[in-house]
Amino acid sequence: MHSESGQPIALAEKNELVVLALSLGHVELAKQIVRIEGTPDEYPFTQVLDALFAQLLGLPAQVPTVLRKITAAEQYLIDDLENIIGGKQITLGGADKFWSATRKKRYANTIHEHRNFFKPALAVLQGI
Repeated sequence: MHSESGQPIALAEKNELVVLALSLGHVELAKQIVRIEGTPDEYPFTQVLDALFAQLLGLPAQVPTVLRKITAAEQYLIDDLENIIGGKQITLGGADKFWSATRKKRYANTIHEHRNFFKPALAVLQGI
């Protein structure tokens, strides 16, 4: 599936849209976004996040083998997502740690800089 323009979107942008949809409780919209083709991304975290979102939303996806380093902050979020997949209750602490570590750098001047959308998104995923 492609975007309305017929073009795939950047995988990082796709993941951000999934987080926003989930944080607002729109699971079906998040599923539609996950189905949109994303442009290949060499950044391992982006690839892993895309696959984990797909799995959590009941869509087929293979989590790629990560050959490059994932940061500690990224690993906190990945661990929370993998724990949800494994059926474990999480405290959403990983989402908080990820957001705190990335909001002023990676997400500076974006909607994510001033509000943690990851925590409510994971809470929705935990409830599915």
